[in-house]
Amino acid sequence: MTMKSEVSKMLGFARLSPIYRAQPPFITRDVSTSEERRHEHITVDDQGKVVFLVTTKRQDETVRIISLRRTHPGERETFSVLTGFSEDKNV
Repeated sequence: MTMKSEVSKMLGFARLSPIYRAQPPFITRDVSTSEERRHEHITVDDQGKVVFLVTTKRQDETVRIISLRRTHPGERETFSVLTGFSEDKNV
């Protein structure tokens, strides 16, 4: 990564409110079944984009990421309503 891109990334985070620089907003829900513990999460990645991920934890294991993807527009809108966070369209 070049110095220019690193500075751009840092400036992108500077545009976020101070509360989000300390800890990004995060929502989660339990979607476990009788066979497996599973959680769906929506949060903000290191580039300021809202992402959706699914994790699991089986007996004697650490948390494992099953899926990670960019959120759909409707998910981003819901996330914004619940957390007050909106992506910077220029990042």
